[in-house]
Amino acid sequence: MRARLSVRDDIGILAGCVNPAAGLLWPMPTVKREAGFTIKVNTRGKHNPPHVHVIKGGGEIRVKMGDDETPPSYWDEKCPMALQDKVKAVFLVDKYQAECLEVWRKFNGHIR
Repeated sequence: MRARLSVRDDIGILAGCVNPAAGLLWPMPTVKREAGFTIKVNTRGKHNPPHVHVIKGGGEIRVKMGDDETPPSYWDEKCPMALQDKVKAVFLVDKYQAECLEVWRKFNGHIR
């Protein structure tokens, strides 16, 4: 089992996410804010693989959350983000993986 840093935060904060291509707005709970990054989980049904959206400035990427045996990994880019910020984003998701998984399970069920 991988060691985890357990840091609690208010995960109930809701913020909207706009998909410019589709013109959609839906709530995504904020899991963590740190160093200019915001980590959010989509609440619109099951979205596999389990992932979070990491936003910094105008950039946004999706990071697969992994599980107790698998570390998080970069998935794709929704809006351009600098490479160094993508690397930091994946490290942040790893740091707060337990909280990310907790929020995912609350809205989307168990990890497959």
